[in-house]
Amino acid sequence: CLSFSLFAEEIPLKEIEREIPGTGRLNDRETIIVPSASIENGVINIETELASWGVAITIYNSDGAEVYTSVSVDESKQHSFAIEALSADDYTLEVQIGENYYEGEFTIN
Repeated sequence: CLSFSLFAEEIPLKEIEREIPGTGRLNDRETIIVPSASIENGVINIETELASWGVAITIYNSDGAEVYTSVSVDESKQHSFAIEALSADDYTLEVQIGENYYEGEFTIN
């Protein structure tokens, strides 16, 4: 049974260290303001302090397999990603904004 909360549920994000593709170096991890994320009715919303474009998300299931990936190409402070097709499980959300990576966890019941 796939169910989503009727109210937005916050997905706490923390900055993580990742290699920047093609550079062989790690991101600087000097972000002062971490973006916020929430899930509501099968949609993940990412909010940034400054208008950003190229916001990418990747979702991994409890087995660590990549089950969803998408990039928002609009320059905005609000980015929405429809994820209705995901089944009940625990998930890890990874958000990439430029060279910065963030991660949080959520559950679909």
